[in-house]
Amino acid sequence: MRKVLWWLYLAVMALNIVWLLVSEPSQIGSWVYAALGALGLVGLAGYIANTQYGPRLLWQAVFAGLLAVNVALVAKAVMDRQSDLLFAGVAFAALLMLPWFFALWRYAFSLPDGAARVPVGD
Repeated sequence: MRKVLWWLYLAVMALNIVWLLVSEPSQIGSWVYAALGALGLVGLAGYIANTQYGPRLLWQAVFAGLLAVNVALVAKAVMDRQSDLLFAGVAFAALLMLPWFFALWRYAFSLPDGAARVPVGD
């Protein structure tokens, strides 16, 4: 059952990335974030499927990049504080990312060299 929920979560996050590109197609930051997010989705799929895709260092870099971008977005929203609604949206998005960060952390840093053995459960 947990794997099903993880796959549903992955689908929601994939739709989130597609929505970002549709809503802000001309901004370079959207494309960079979408590319990093797409890599993160591959890592999330690897975590769920218990399969290693690429070296640990790649997933450590993806984790660090996604975390840095999200911390920067939250910090920008806090500093600008132009709208409480915008801040609430950014805070909600950051909370929505927590399971993704958890999975990528386990996938990137808990892997033994050469093997992905991070069971999710059924």
